[in-house]
Amino acid sequence: GGAPGGGAADREEIFPEPGFVVKTVDDTGRKVFVNGCGHSKIQAPGSEWADGVVPEAVERALANLDDPEATQHLRFPLSVSDARNELDKKGAPCTVYDAVFNDDVVKQAICSRRLKVFLVELVLQWIAQKYESPLDPQYKLPHRRYVGDSDAPKPQCIRVDRKSMIEELQEPDEAPSFPRRPRRRGRAGGGGAGGPARGRGRGGPPPPPAGPAAGAPPRRA
Repeated sequence: GGAPGGGAADREEIFPEPGFVVKTVDDTGRKVFVNGCGHSKIQAPGSEWADGVVPEAVERALANLDDPEATQHLRFPLSVSDARNELDKKGAPCTVYDAVFNDDVVKQAICSRRLKVFLVELVLQWIAQKYESPLDPQYKLPHRRYVGDSDAPKPQCIRVDRKSMIEELQEPDEAPSFPRRPRRRGRAGGGGAGGPARGRGRGGPPPPPAGPAAGAPPRRA
């Protein structure tokens, strides 16, 4: 079926590149991996990322997250895949998501701890809100570029509007507004000072998702 108000020319299939991996668990204790991937069709804040350094305005904003004016430079578009039911390297069931940012942003996040922590907190909150699946903020950053049943991220279908902004093809209205500073609780193993945040719940924690743990047999990661 087509998306309202858009023709076939508004959709494009992209093939993201692997970047970094986040490892955590959901509220049932099930292991969750989030692959931080990159593609040039996803926009980046500003226009200076290709120079090989984090733009100065973004660096200042990351250092001053309490300043509303500074955080306008932290509007990171991203596309998050549906959850996939797979097996980890020990054969245990796990859930895998691919989160696609601009490719230059991902390259700099691999080198910049502060930027990576911000992106990780952002995507964990996004997943918690979109899929009603709270994720443990005590995440880890394994020395891996990608987790899945293949060596490369799955293709994603994105929608390009007339302003060349990228949205998720399905349910784009559920995307959280930007910028949003994630809540910080306690210490995060591998998350830097203050630690990553939990997603914002509404009226208590949501019920456990009925998602990838059920259904088709898992694939080995």
